[in-house]
Amino acid sequence: MRANSPLLRAARITGLAVVSLLIVTLVVLPSILIGAFFLRPLGLLLAIVGIVAIAASPGFRRWLGLEKAEHPVPEGLNLPVDVAIHPHHAWAARVDRDRVHAGADHLLQRALGPHESIALPLPGTRVEQGQTLFTLARGDRRVDVQAPVSGKVLRTNPELQRSPDLLEADPYVDGWVVELEAPHFEEERVTLLRHPDAWSFLAREQERLIHLAHAFKGQPVLLADGGELVGGFHSRIDDRAWRKILVRLFGAEA
Repeated sequence: MRANSPLLRAARITGLAVVSLLIVTLVVLPSILIGAFFLRPLGLLLAIVGIVAIAASPGFRRWLGLEKAEHPVPEGLNLPVDVAIHPHHAWAARVDRDRVHAGADHLLQRALGPHESIALPLPGTRVEQGQTLFTLARGDRRVDVQAPVSGKVLRTNPELQRSPDLLEADPYVDGWVVELEAPHFEEERVTLLRHPDAWSFLAREQERLIHLAHAFKGQPVLLADGGELVGGFHSRIDDRAWRKILVRLFGAEA
């Protein structure tokens, strides 16, 4: 794995959050409480003030998901808090202990446009994290969506046959694509992005997508309020830009 790969960057982000929480829990809070014990009652007052200050700090509240990220998610890219994003724009959400739903995030679908066909894996197929799980196609463009976690395919979403538009209309709930048996989900989700990091990541990735599309078309790609991508955004991406987007955002081989 490359030293600057998206998976490693995601792992570092999550790892820093965990280390920060451990430092607060194992070092800062005990130090405050010990000081309070020996310096009563002034120490007790200082301990209470310190704990309240830590709990109310924006960084700690963002880590717990109680406050929005510094980079709000653009309109139309709202993400449920139980969904974890793979750096190449697949997602995973736990159904129960070993079962996980997986799909393609909204940004990937905005870039491709409404899919015309989907190639699904057979039940029983085993996939490793980062391997192709399913493929979306529109015209002569296709995206191999990578498995967000390793596991065995249990089934695919039967509702997509009756209502293919669910994939774009409700990608994170009813628009899931594959159900996996993923016994190593806990270990592998360190490489995935969860709130609030996932929200900030999607905002940055939309900016990258706009830049890559803009570089060759030179046309506005946002609505007048500057937030949501214009309708038909995918049609403004020429073939040269599309190839760059596949490699840089969706993990295709160069």
